[in-house]
Amino acid sequence: MLWRTLAHEGSHLALELTQLVPELGEPRQVVLARPSDVELLGGKPFGLGYPAPSDVFGISRRLGCEPSGPAARRRLFGAPELVIPDSSSLQESGLSDMDWLDTPHRHGRSYAVIGDLLGVGQKLGISAAEAAVRLRHYGISVVPEELPEGAPDEVDLQLLHGDGDTVQGRIIWHDSPVPPGHVAQAALRTGLDPREVQYRIEQYGLKVQPFDFPDWPDQTYVNWLSEGHDGQWPWLDADRPLTPWQILAAQIRMGWSADDARAAYGCLGFELPPRPTCRSSPDDLQLLAGRGEAFWAPFRTDRAPEFHQLIDVSAHLGLSIRTLLNRLAAYWVKTEMVLPQRATELDRELFSRDDLSRLSSLEPLHEGTPLGGTGSPPMTRSPSSASSLPPETWVGAPRNWPPDSAPTDSGSPTTTYRRASPTAPHSVS
Repeated sequence: MLWRTLAHEGSHLALELTQLVPELGEPRQVVLARPSDVELLGGKPFGLGYPAPSDVFGISRRLGCEPSGPAARRRLFGAPELVIPDSSSLQESGLSDMDWLDTPHRHGRSYAVIGDLLGVGQKLGISAAEAAVRLRHYGISVVPEELPEGAPDEVDLQLLHGDGDTVQGRIIWHDSPVPPGHVAQAALRTGLDPREVQYRIEQYGLKVQPFDFPDWPDQTYVNWLSEGHDGQWPWLDADRPLTPWQILAAQIRMGWSADDARAAYGCLGFELPPRPTCRSSPDDLQLLAGRGEAFWAPFRTDRAPEFHQLIDVSAHLGLSIRTLLNRLAAYWVKTEMVLPQRATELDRELFSRDDLSRLSSLEPLHEGTPLGGTGSPPMTRSPSSASSLPPETWVGAPRNWPPDSAPTDSGSPTTTYRRASPTAPHSVS
């Protein structure tokens, strides 16, 4: 409908659209539509998708034409440039399976990085350097422009894979920046100095988050750089404040006060979140984890969460959205959600409709019921979804956590925990 409206520039509706979106009034060419454009722009025979580079070759096979035709047609609509080699080169590479061209596209990039090269090389049975040549042959740029001689070797492959696992290929670093935990773990596994690890990683066009590493990190040090305190991915981000969940989890795990936990992470060099304005409650760890039906990350103080996450978490904790927002605000989590004083029928529809963008609905709202009022009863959550730190894995934590006791003035539960030394993170062997 928009396409047809723009084709009739003098129509009243076209003028209204131009007022809303001034860019539509700029000089342009309206291309006459073809039946194949739905497939060309949608990436699928019925247009349900997003066009990827390899779609050009699939469309050319189905339409019985040369790939250069669909590629040129795509460019008219602003699709990324794709170079089609000459016929002899196409015959050499074969057109039966060109999905390897989509490797950068799947990560939302128009250029390839070392992780893409390793993936393409594994699929085609070629080296990373040969994969770079293939991608450049089709107009896809590669970062870095030149790979180190004979790279990557076995050591570099460990540095580029998560947890050093080159067999399962659990994680390949595609994008920057690389967190300090990965560098420290790689140094511990390979025996290299962390600065040498950083230098090797950066030779592949990746950036490492600035961090002050000890000369020889031990396992205790590496553990403190991971979210789950297990020395494995996911790693803590050194480019932003730690989450309130991370501080509270350390308190419970180590049996420390809030000041001790903050001091431990501060000594490591992490930026700390603001201190909460309230005493901790027994279920704060579960609340700050931010988990629901979907696998959400813990709530952050430097970025507002998605409204979907707030709705999901409130339903699973059995809290009204207003109560959830107030409790998060005490931990300096800015949600940017403004609620009306009293819900209307439209509010009920907005917050209870279950569609493709929402994995769970908000607790039912009734006409005239305040959004901050009593919601539906708490929903059962499986232990694995409560947080990435199961109670049975917390050092010194009782199995019946959270306790029913009230919090103390220091912000720690009154339950007794085994106390460990706050200086442990910087101990090196």
